[in-house]
Amino acid sequence: MQIGQFVFSLRGCKVPRFLLDVYASLADARKTQDDDLIYHCAYTFPAVLLTVGVFEWPLLRDVYKNLIKKDSVNIMTTMAASIHEIAKIVGSEIAEAELDPIAKYYLKNKLTLAVMLSHLHDFLAVLTMKKRLDYLPIIQAIMEKSEHNWRQREIFARHSGDYARLFDIQKIHEIVLPISYTLLEDQVAQVRAKACQEFVHVAMQLKSEPLFFNEAITFLQKLFNSINFRDRQSFIQACEGFMCYEAIFVKHFLTQFLALQKDKVVNVRVALARVLNSHMKVSGVLRSNVHILRTIELLKNDSSREVRENVTEASKECDKMLEAIISNQEELEKAQEAAAASIDLRSSNDEELKEELRRQEVEKIVRENYKIDEIEDTSNN
Repeated sequence: MQIGQFVFSLRGCKVPRFLLDVYASLADARKTQDDDLIYHCAYTFPAVLLTVGVFEWPLLRDVYKNLIKKDSVNIMTTMAASIHEIAKIVGSEIAEAELDPIAKYYLKNKLTLAVMLSHLHDFLAVLTMKKRLDYLPIIQAIMEKSEHNWRQREIFARHSGDYARLFDIQKIHEIVLPISYTLLEDQVAQVRAKACQEFVHVAMQLKSEPLFFNEAITFLQKLFNSINFRDRQSFIQACEGFMCYEAIFVKHFLTQFLALQKDKVVNVRVALARVLNSHMKVSGVLRSNVHILRTIELLKNDSSREVRENVTEASKECDKMLEAIISNQEELEKAQEAAAASIDLRSSNDEELKEELRRQEVEKIVRENYKIDEIEDTSNN
């Protein structure tokens, strides 16, 4: 019986009470012996609640309690996977009063832990800051016990930026940042990749506190100097996120980032090629940086075929940018020559005054007639 889907199809209309009564009876294990029907009710519970609205929570509360009492793995994981959606519908007050104990139980249960972790940040987003803080020790404990469960570490790494947005800067520095440090150096590549991808979001949440922000930057820079090639790969992958912030990247990472073009380990150079390739393909803000372009040219002629293959698209974009720069420089030179030729300085006997007048007139003519601002900006990027 697909009653849950049927109720959801009535969204925007008033749902007859008898339909909810039927739905409630099907979800009650005391009245329904068919686990498939109960699973169906568990699966569709968020849709039913969304359809009838929070005003019907008093009726559906008992349905929810009946569903979470089932010890079936499928039903338990389904309820754990949807608790954040329930919280969004009922709001923070009901979530804190009635869903909070359930969420904590699911986090302690091995069967539901991974599913709960996947959307824990969404659940916490509904809660008040005071209640969120209760979960930080729980998160710490989970991460400390995840040494032999890399998937749990990968789940947290994937959402570390989301957690950073949920807490104040002190708690980010105290708890989220140290966990991120550990994940950046994880033994599992998938975990490191997600941690690198999210590290920029964690660090940028610390931007208003220079001491904390510089600490995050310094840690990342230490990876560049590591003797472990995996750390140098992580440095490159984490830098990719900072490339969106041109001033920060150029100031803190550009020199070290490009220096890895000469790394002895092929995998490190491959990582660099992939990041540059991706940045050029999406027309990143550094696509016209002359140092970036020069590095792409060097990677294009790397001794490793894998490196060369991974920089193919970037090489094409690099050629386009170099052509544009050369063209702009030629236009600039022509504009300067034309401006200089149009100036008559014979009336001035004072050499210093003559040079100053000439410079000002060249600048004026070039800017007005040849749009030199645009040329200069393009050539200097």
